[in-house]
Amino acid sequence: RFSSPKVVYRGPGLNWSVPDPGNPPGNYYYRVKACNSWGDSPWSNVSSTMVAHADIIVNGGFETGPPAEPWVQGSSEGLELIHNLGARTGRWGVYMGGLTSVTDQIYQTVRIPATAGSAQLAYWHLIRTGDSTETAYDEMRCIIWDARGDVLSFCGEFSNIDQSQDWVRETCDLSEFKGQTVDVGFKAFNDGMYSTQFFIDDVSLTVSSSTSLHLSDGDATESPDP
Repeated sequence: RFSSPKVVYRGPGLNWSVPDPGNPPGNYYYRVKACNSWGDSPWSNVSSTMVAHADIIVNGGFETGPPAEPWVQGSSEGLELIHNLGARTGRWGVYMGGLTSVTDQIYQTVRIPATAGSAQLAYWHLIRTGDSTETAYDEMRCIIWDARGDVLSFCGEFSNIDQSQDWVRETCDLSEFKGQTVDVGFKAFNDGMYSTQFFIDDVSLTVSSSTSLHLSDGDATESPDP
């Protein structure tokens, strides 16, 4: 039997898809029945599907446009950080460091499933500067915070020295934070002399399944929430 069933769809349609960003990795069991004014049909046989990989970052391409929820942004100068100048793909991306003497930050809170086999963060960045390319004055960091705001990890530290002619992809293994709720964020600092523009786009945090569950004969148990 299903230990904790949840109705995910009720309506006239014959097809249904899991809304973005989808379910965490794991085995999921489902059944259906038909309903009309005369009553309900019996439940169908139980079927299962396995989600092996899932991206738990929501709106990683920022394509909803400003303010690009659920991203949370802040700027010491009140700048809007979601901008079409920051797009690597699509229309929108992150544009930080548009002024001198500015601190910009954008982050998203996610929970990395305890059952995940791995958790891989990836993002793209592009750096343009009017500052020196020999001495670091302006900085941008990819930071992982915990629920208390304590820094758990730096997943990239860059400066005006790292000016790039094209987009660069970065990756970071976050598997050590399985079972935790963390903030995945980007923070840029410009000094008061010359500005450096830091662009971010196409952020993902892909988690993979580490377990495979199966129904035994005559058993129809829904897998627990990973």
